[in-house]
Amino acid sequence: MKKVLSVLVAAVMLAALCVPAFAAGEAVTLKADKTEVAIGDTVTVTVDVAKLSGLEATVNYDADAFELVSATASDLMLGQVNDGTAGAVKYAGAAADVKDGTVLTVVLKYKGGEGAITLDVADAVDADDNSLDLTAAALAITEATTTTTTTTVATTAPTTAATTAATTAAKTTVKNPTTGSSVSVAASAAAVVVMAVAVAYTMKKKDEE
Repeated sequence: MKKVLSVLVAAVMLAALCVPAFAAGEAVTLKADKTEVAIGDTVTVTVDVAKLSGLEATVNYDADAFELVSATASDLMLGQVNDGTAGAVKYAGAAADVKDGTVLTVVLKYKGGEGAITLDVADAVDADDNSLDLTAAALAITEATTTTTTTTVATTAPTTAATTAATTAAKTTVKNPTTGSSVSVAASAAAVVVMAVAVAYTMKKKDEE
């Protein structure tokens, strides 16, 4: 019985030695330089790796909300880009040793609406050429809100008192030489005519006397 147990323990230890050991810290990250944009602005999206020697992944974007401007693989890995399908940029790259940094840069032009950008990881390789099961990532890009400021200019109608004062100031009073009563006329050309008539009448009376 003791010999059987010893054989089983040895078998378990041997199997444990054959299980690949994953170093902590391997990761794939999807980043964007902004999450709120105005129509016509561009969004720069990067795919970054940590402690990986290979990556096969696809950046998916909403083709109704974004227009592809460019997709460029960095020289961190020996990588290739396939952007021939609308709404998808595929990347595949490998290196002789593990790398940390940006492997892919995608520039998108925003056309409006709710736009999602996702990263689907098909394969990620560590330092020992082991394939890792890394989860996909997602970004939500929204349209920036704009605030419109309206300035209202208040206009005040002239008061009745002000109107009356202005009308009164625009008039003058002259005396009718015939009746002797006072007459209020506009202080303009009409007043000048009335004054001229009064003077002429007075001079005529003097000539008759």
